Amino acid sequence: LLGLNCYACHQRDGLGGPEAGRALFFQTTGDDLEDEGRFPPGLQGVGRKLLPDALKKVLRGEYPVRAYMSTRMPDFGDHNAAALTEALVAADLTGDIVPTPRDNNPNLVGRSPWGRELIGINGLGCINCHDLGGNKSLGIRAVDLMHAPKRLWPEWFRDYLIDPAAFKPGTRMPSFWPEGKAIHSF
Repeated sequence: LLGLNCYACHQRDGLGGPEAGRALFFQTTGDDLEDEGRFPPGLQGVGRKLLPDALKKVLRGEYPVRAYMSTRMPDFGDHNAAALTEALVAADLTGDIVPTPRDNNPNLVGRSPWGRELIGINGLGCINCHDLGGNKSLGIRAVDLMHAPKRLWPEWFRDYLIDPAAFKPGTRMPSFWPEGKAIHSF
């Protein structure tokens, strides 16, 4: 992270992030995103968050999922991307992660038949903030959810939805399961 100057833009373990003089270069085309949407995401736990192939693509500058950010990730080349991906996964992907089962099979994941209803306005309303498949959100423009299955570990996504503030303090992303109880039932 030091050698590739990742800390110039990203924060991890309390280190780094844009300095005041550099912060003005981080702009957004979205409305109402403030610093949460204009600064690059933190790297805390990124090896547990992003699937290795997706992480390597991000490090190659090939996976821009935040279309509203004007500043783009540079290409660190195959060698650096592979080495950093391996190091971040090794550091963050611990053995204490509880698998997300599907049909009583802990290694089988896939689409939920209720997914569209859950993310729509009659469900949890994710599309109020998140783009979906290139379609702009109804409000502010947060990360396009269409990319989630190809980018995110299902277990990280589950844990993030349960308690977003534990992963990103100060986020506007609400918890839909406060104290482990769903706020919406179908």
